[in-house]
Amino acid sequence: MKRPVIWLLAVAAFLVFLALPFFRLDPGRIDERVLPDDLDARVTAETIQDRMNWSNFNPIQVAAPGLDHQHNSETPTPADPCHEGCGPLWRRLGAL
Repeated sequence: MKRPVIWLLAVAAFLVFLALPFFRLDPGRIDERVLPDDLDARVTAETIQDRMNWSNFNPIQVAAPGLDHQHNSETPTPADPCHEGCGPLWRRLGAL
């Protein structure tokens, strides 16, 4: 192969050119804030966030029956999952 350094620089420049759009990539999480303000899904999500105590919950929860659960004293129990007014919602979710 003649002039390997030139080929190396040319291929490297081409790969950098292909990668340019990914330098601005922000792989953050998407939530309801990206939706329009008047969309029902956003209004519902904001209402749930306002009325329920989400401060002690993890962003992702997995329900796995049969595993031991270590109860944290700061984690709300099913009897008191939120501030006030969501008891009927909790019962409806529990019935599913």
